[in-house]
Amino acid sequence: LRSRTQLVLWSENCSTKQALHKTVMETCGMSSAFAKHTPDVCDRNTGSLPTPDLYIGGYPCPSWSKLGKGKGVRDSRGFLTLKGIEFIAEKRPRMIVLEQVSNIKCKKFLKSWNFLVDTLEALDIPCPTAHSTRKILLFLKADLVSTCLLWLVNRLCHP
Repeated sequence: LRSRTQLVLWSENCSTKQALHKTVMETCGMSSAFAKHTPDVCDRNTGSLPTPDLYIGGYPCPSWSKLGKGKGVRDSRGFLTLKGIEFIAEKRPRMIVLEQVSNIKCKKFLKSWNFLVDTLEALDIPCPTAHSTRKILLFLKADLVSTCLLWLVNRLCHP
């Protein structure tokens, strides 16, 4: 996997998390040397980037959590979720993993949740699974569903 994996873009504005990201990459034997780093996801220019096979996004949770401000997309941090969807719509990756707190599915944010899922499904990327405590969403192009679900089930049942 390492020899076939190339990081092409990453966004993180926290220096501690940047260092963690680089450490994880090195530990996995991967290089981020050729990856474009854009600290602010709103400033990234994705036009010249190749279409990724895998897009992974974890968005700030204070906008959606019970302990946070609870402003959803009206909070600049919650708006980052829409920037991720914009990238996905533009580049159409084959696999998408999004992480978010479970409160995103509460009544207050139901319109945002439905928009997220409906938009991705309209792009022919259905969501076959969601984790119960935190929302870890796995969206797959139809040709990958059976292979990836089998892999996921094996990883979850036999870690």
